[in-house]
Amino acid sequence: MDTIFRLPTPAAVANLFTILLGKKTVVKPAGDTKIDRNSPVATGVYINQGGAINALCVFDLALASHAGAALTMIPPGVAADQVKHGALADGVSENLHEVFNVCVGFFNQGDVPHIRFSEMYLTPPALPEAVGSFADDQALLNLGMDVSIESYGSGQLCLYTL
Repeated sequence: MDTIFRLPTPAAVANLFTILLGKKTVVKPAGDTKIDRNSPVATGVYINQGGAINALCVFDLALASHAGAALTMIPPGVAADQVKHGALADGVSENLHEVFNVCVGFFNQGDVPHIRFSEMYLTPPALPEAVGSFADDQALLNLGMDVSIESYGSGQLCLYTL
């Protein structure tokens, strides 16, 4: 059987975001939830040494915009405009890639084999079949969280793992 990962607590997620972004972050559990992949979302894909998907970190557009902007202190108004227009600016998208890279810490806890960040997808149009299939059929654990970043705004995070 595949390795079973532990999901982080909301407090651990808040701590990581607060340290990374330099902004107080409040995180509350939203239960088992699935982000609508037909709406704009950003997905970080995490793989094991053999290249198999072991975890996903999915941000709705609001969280993607707020976290990506906060990383390099892009003004909160720019983040809000991106949400309003339904797309991320290139600089924010590049920042988000780094946020997903750091989010691997959500999964690399304890004595489980470590996984690494592989790639990021901005959707729509669509996730690759293997990524969508992992979220829909293979992931054993799923945790949704509401995330609020001071001075920027709120959005939703959903973690999927084995």
